[in-house]
Amino acid sequence: AFPRDYELTTQFDVVGIGHYDSYIVAATKGTPVIVSGIDPQSMSMLELPLNESCIASRSIVSMSHCVIYASPNGLVMAYNNTAKLVTESFFDKDTWNALNPSSIHAVEHRGKYLFFYDTGSKQGAYLFDPMMVELGIVHLDIHAVSTYRDHETDTLYLLKNGGKVQTFDD
Repeated sequence: AFPRDYELTTQFDVVGIGHYDSYIVAATKGTPVIVSGIDPQSMSMLELPLNESCIASRSIVSMSHCVIYASPNGLVMAYNNTAKLVTESFFDKDTWNALNPSSIHAVEHRGKYLFFYDTGSKQGAYLFDPMMVELGIVHLDIHAVSTYRDHETDTLYLLKNGGKVQTFDD
């Protein structure tokens, strides 16, 4: 749809994209990239200073002030021309890998990052507030194979195994 002059090329393959404010974050198989600008002719691209690939495209969530995605070492938060691993104080590498991070899918709900995992033998979820990391991360004994957030009613719907739909109860 755009002229080739508008194309931007990343060093690594793009897994998925998210956005916040006037920024686009490309989560790649290598270093994340942020794209900014107000006109397709003058967009600029910056490789963020964190070598954390995205391993689950369904984990990419656009939040109000950042984009979060799952990497091999934890959750990455991209914001303000930088990125950082925000869950390293909650999960060591072995504990994180035990969650099968490539299975993670997530949704934003009321400013929180809610992600679901499936290890093959165990399923669950975690709730995380990226604006208040010091509050920690909450484990939930729920699982959904998919989610839908109705913005008009601020209702989060969970599709459970077997096709059952339920609402998320805060």
